[in-house]
Amino acid sequence: MMQQLAIFMQFMRRDYYVQVQHLSRYIINYAIIQPVVFSLLTGYFQANTYFGSSNITQNTILFSGTIVVTLLVVTFIQALDLLFDFDGERYINYQITILSPIFVLIQRILFASLMAFLMVAPFYPISKLVLREYLDTSNTNWLMVMILLYFGSLCCSAYHIAAACALKNAASTDSLWKRLNAPMIDFGGMWVPWIVMYKFSPILGYLSYINPLIYVSEGLKQAIVGGSQFLSISTCIIMLMVFTVFFTAVGWYFFKKRLDCL
Repeated sequence: MMQQLAIFMQFMRRDYYVQVQHLSRYIINYAIIQPVVFSLLTGYFQANTYFGSSNITQNTILFSGTIVVTLLVVTFIQALDLLFDFDGERYINYQITILSPIFVLIQRILFASLMAFLMVAPFYPISKLVLREYLDTSNTNWLMVMILLYFGSLCCSAYHIAAACALKNAASTDSLWKRLNAPMIDFGGMWVPWIVMYKFSPILGYLSYINPLIYVSEGLKQAIVGGSQFLSISTCIIMLMVFTVFFTAVGWYFFKKRLDCL
């Protein structure tokens, strides 16, 4: 077991050395530029158009859910390495000869989640620096914000790794975004809280429960703004863990199908 753990950590280090050459570009694009752009466009200009400059709380609610876009994008980029590997050199074939295949899959998910968390963790602190008093953080629980960001990163990483195992080739990613990711974003609480969707249509509200992004956006809105109109933080964390296990199981199923020796 200790030998397997040592190999697991070696693979984590290997992925780090591969990704570190892109790290500065990722940080600039996703950890700096995106929060600045989203905070100005959604947190200030769009929010003021809808609610006015005096309704800071509603402005904050509108802005808080925009992070799901960054979260999906950065986890998707991490999953592309596995998808390209399936179509190319198949380094994965070597990995499963020295580490249990299920641990190889888990290692990919865990590394992707850590990279994604690194990219999204500065999102709200940087947005606060940009928006200042226009972002209401008077009731914000920053510890819960970070915990939710990690569990959201973990869940989205498991989802995209599962997708990488299921897709036939890299060209299929266009369909993934059009048929799954885009609707998940639109109905994942990015623009409106879950309660608004439920009041418009209870059926739509209940259907949104199968969208993992609803638990990311609702949990973050609860942690940042607070109140009784959002799902509880504990519910959101539990459901993100459930979806992580589910996507890992789905990924394992397709992972075995992609490897002839399993």
